Amino acid sequence: MEIRKTLIAVVAVIAVIAGACTSNSDSTAPETTTTTFDFPELEFGRGVLPASVPALWPTPDESVIGATMMDGTRRLTEIVVTYPATVSDVASYYTTNLPVLGFEVTDASGTDGKFTIEFSGNGVTGTIVLTTGGTGLTAGTIQMVHQ
Repeated sequence: MEIRKTLIAVVAVIAVIAGACTSNSDSTAPETTTTTFDFPELEFGRGVLPASVPALWPTPDESVIGATMMDGTRRLTEIVVTYPATVSDVASYYTTNLPVLGFEVTDASGTDGKFTIEFSGNGVTGTIVLTTGGTGLTAGTIQMVHQ
């Protein structure tokens, strides 16, 4: 009887793993995901994206994650990022990559000195504000409100 229970458990685990490993090769865009996360009341961080950020969130190479905050009361995530690129280059990166990853850009406007992108999707709505941070640098603030 014990061997039978063990065999059933092994088959169940194999079925779960096989289901997780199958892919849909006909798909051209990744599936959208909703982040399910138990927010802490208030948590600050630095250097890495908080766990509340959707898994599909794009992050440009060589960008530096600064201060982060997760506010469970408001279901808000805030991230400060420095990019080694111009405001227009970073704005172009996000307006190109967000839609590909299942986010909708609902507004994108600004100048070479300041640019704002509003987005929604993957369980969040939010705003990216980009400003000139020095020669060849852009300072960015990302705010996400989780649904």
